[in-house]
Order: sequence, then C-alpha cells, then structure tokens
Amino acid sequence: MTMKRKGRPQNINPPRLNIGSLLLVGVCWYWLSLSVGLAQENRPEAGAIYDQPTITQWIGNVGEPKNAAALKEYFRGRGTPPYAKRDAYPLLKSKLVTVTEGSKPWFALQSLVAFAAFRSASNLRGEGYDCYKALFNKSEEAIKAGANEEFCQALCDFTEMQVGSYGRLGYGVEQRAEEVLVKALKGYLALLKQNQACTQEPNWISAIYEHPTREFTKLVDVALQDATFPKSYRLLKTAAVIYSLVNREQALKYFEAAKPLLPRDDVPLIESHYRLVVNLWGWERKLKEAIEAQKELVALVGRGYGKLADMYAKAGNMAAIESILEKVKAPDADEEDIKTVASILAFGSAEEKYHDQALSVWLSYLKAPRRRDLTYELIARNSVGYIYLNRQDWKAAQEVLDVSQLPKPLPGTQAADFYGFVQEKFATAAKKLAATPHGN
Repeated sequence: MTMKRKGRPQNINPPRLNIGSLLLVGVCWYWLSLSVGLAQENRPEAGAIYDQPTITQWIGNVGEPKNAAALKEYFRGRGTPPYAKRDAYPLLKSKLVTVTEGSKPWFALQSLVAFAAFRSASNLRGEGYDCYKALFNKSEEAIKAGANEEFCQALCDFTEMQVGSYGRLGYGVEQRAEEVLVKALKGYLALLKQNQACTQEPNWISAIYEHPTREFTKLVDVALQDATFPKSYRLLKTAAVIYSLVNREQALKYFEAAKPLLPRDDVPLIESHYRLVVNLWGWERKLKEAIEAQKELVALVGRGYGKLADMYAKAGNMAAIESILEKVKAPDADEEDIKTVASILAFGSAEEKYHDQALSVWLSYLKAPRRRDLTYELIARNSVGYIYLNRQDWKAAQEVLDVSQLPKPLPGTQAADFYGFVQEKFATAAKKLAATPHGN
C-alpha cells in the first residue's frame, strides 16, 4: 500500500538577495550529504589519464585501497574516458572470483562492482541491483568479517544515487529500486541492532522520496517495538527521517525523543539533527518553532547564526538580528554566518541603520586578527566597497577594495570571480576620487 506523500514544502527562507550576483542569502531546504567521501590520500593524482594500461593496472591490483579509490573516481566521472567504462566493467567484475564471498575484501569489491555497474551503461543497472541486493543481504556476515565500513559505504553510495528517480528522468521504470532499498534499510537496521552504527548515515530521504511506501515505516516500527533492539539515537533518527516523508508530526516526535541521546561532541551530527528539525517545522509553516530549534542549535555548536538571521528576516523581525551581532563580530565567528548576517542587514532592508550594522560586521571581520578564507574576504571587500560607492565615499571604497596584497586566486574559482568584481569597483573608486578636486 502506497502512502500519500505530502507535497514539497514552501521554503521558509526569504528571497535570494543579490548585488550583481554577489550573495546568496536564502538557505534552501536540503539534506546534508553524509555519504563517506574518499580520503584525499586515496584519490588519484590530478590529471590522471584513464587509458587502458592505467585502468587494467588498477583493476589488477584492486585490493590496494589507493587503486580501488582511483577506480571509483574513474567510474564516478562524467564524459567518455579514453578507456570506455563498459569495457573496464567486465574486467573489474571478473575479480570477484578471486575473493572469498562474505570476507572483508569481498564486501569492498562487491560494493565497487555495484557502484561501477550503475555508472558504466544503462543496460548494466540490473547487475548493479543484483550486486547491491546480494551485499545488503549479508549484514551479519559483514559484522563477523569486520566489514562494517565497507557495508556502510555501499549503503551510502546506493542511497546517494537516488535510484528511484531513474524512471522519472526517462531512463525507464526502475521497479527494482524499492525492492533493493528495502533490503538496504533492513541491512542498516541489522547493524544498529548490534550497536554497529555507520560512521556516516545513508541518505534515506534522497533515496526513498520516490518510494514512500509502508514497507519502510513498517521496518522502523518493528525495530522500535522490538524489546531487544537498543533504542539508540541512530534508530530514533532513522525513524524520524523515514517518517518525515509521510507523517511530519510523527517525525518531529521521533526527533524530540532522539534529542537527549544526541552525542554532544559530534558537531556534524548535531547540525544534521537540527537542520532536519528546522526544515520540518518550516514544512509545517511553523516559523516560531523553527526559530526556537535553530536557537537551540547555535547554543550547542556556536554557529548557525546566519540561518537564524535568515528566519528572523522571513518573520519580518529585522530588529531581532541585532541580538546576534556581537556573536558574528567575534574574532572566531563562522565566516558563512558573517556573510549571511551582514548580507541580510545590507540588502534585506532599506533602513540605513541596518546598512551601518552590516558595515560594522564586515569591517570587524576584515580587521580582526584571524585567518580569513580568500573567497570570504573578497566577498566582504566587494560588499563593503559596494556600500561605500553608493554613499559616494570614494576614498573609503578605494581603501577597502585595494587587494594588491592578497594572493591572486586560481582562474575559474568563485574567488576569481569576486577578485574581478573587486578590481572593477576599485577602478571605479579611483576614477571618481581622481575627479574630485579635494578628495572625499
């Protein structure tokens, strides 16, 4: 029986604020991707050539983590590499006979073969489903083999692929997506029952959105009713995430029940928890409750003030932003918070006092004895320069827009874009200042 899914929510954030493609203030609903990334040292060298000798060498030594990681990047990549993926895939698949089924090397290789099948050719997706299904059926073997992380990596890879969307995107109806997703959730719950939580969490929202059936809620209901199943934070959060697609009120109850179990030293997990709660309240159009949840978050982790300011602005309460100014003016304030709060103050109201507050935030950031990310510094200088130019304070604009002492960013980066914006404004300020008889 298919459950009726509520429509996508209206964003609780204010419209995007723009200064000539300067800043994106609105923070849209999103799920923080939590799939396990490849360690930097395991990535192939920049500019790796995916020719036949290179790929066959990697496949021949796929048991080495560096080669397995390089192959994953090869199959992940877009475009047509020199050695076609459809030709490399059979070679990789043939390596499965060299490892013992159910062993730790088998879980690592099976996961890679499944990953490759989905990215090699559309007619290989069936094999990909078979590989993942066989793997997800072996959660107990994974625990015994010490292959928890390999099992979890497969869960994360599979849920991140949004397999249910293939039919919607015109790639054909994927009847097997739900079947294998159910196996994946069963496997994940089996790990949780043995207190073997994954380092990172599978992206259930992304995966199950296209298949909101009772099969998924049944699984978490059974787990919650099982007296032998540890009622851990991960279990309650999983229940909340699954229910968020079909019953937001129940999802919020599970999130509330999970809150006392939330590890206080795991900042990414805390942020993930509250981000979902805030968005659920937003879906319910309960901005007051969303604001209270965001306030809880910033009290716990010391950041998230930008999102809080965003919601204050949406509520039409610009004055409330003043209560967090000292937080974002602190020398160790989060740069994203600084940018967002200052942007809302500068461009979210026509009142001059808010523009002055924005200048105060940005100038505190630029003058503080702290490490500054080049992109954020250029955004700040561009924003302050824009305001000074509008006020015809040519001298102040020229001073803040002088980036001659900053390193030149790499071409094609966001920093390079803002570097160009700053230079354009600097030239304008210099021209205006030169045309003024006695300066400013």
